[in-house]
Amino acid sequence: MLIRNGALGGRSDSLAAATAEAHVGGEFCSAAVAGHREPEYHTLVRKHTRVSVCRLRRLRARLAERKLGLELTEAAKEAVAEAGWDPAYGARPLKRALQRLVENPLALKLLAGEFGEGDTVRVDARDGELVFEKRAPVATAAT
Repeated sequence: MLIRNGALGGRSDSLAAATAEAHVGGEFCSAAVAGHREPEYHTLVRKHTRVSVCRLRRLRARLAERKLGLELTEAAKEAVAEAGWDPAYGARPLKRALQRLVENPLALKLLAGEFGEGDTVRVDARDGELVFEKRAPVATAAT
């Protein structure tokens, strides 16, 4: 068997292979390990950090249930990305930065009655802080 012959090299490979073989069966494990390659990890660099589209979509969906809209300007997105950038921890700090800088203050403003049903909240960055304001309603042309 490929695993037992030490084809992968070091002790940790042998231990991992033995553990995998015990859980999934010998032939499957041999076939899976035959194509074994070390995973490649790339350091997260500053230019790759941006506000997660998926996280914003979820937040917008939650707000839409309350008939509220949300817009983040590019400056606001950049401010959140800057606060959440950490190459050692990947996207986790970005998620928390979005919560801390956008979700939590917005929740407090909603509870205080600053925004209501039908409003679109526009988040912008000014003087190093995020500013929440009602977006002016779009005028519709009379027909």
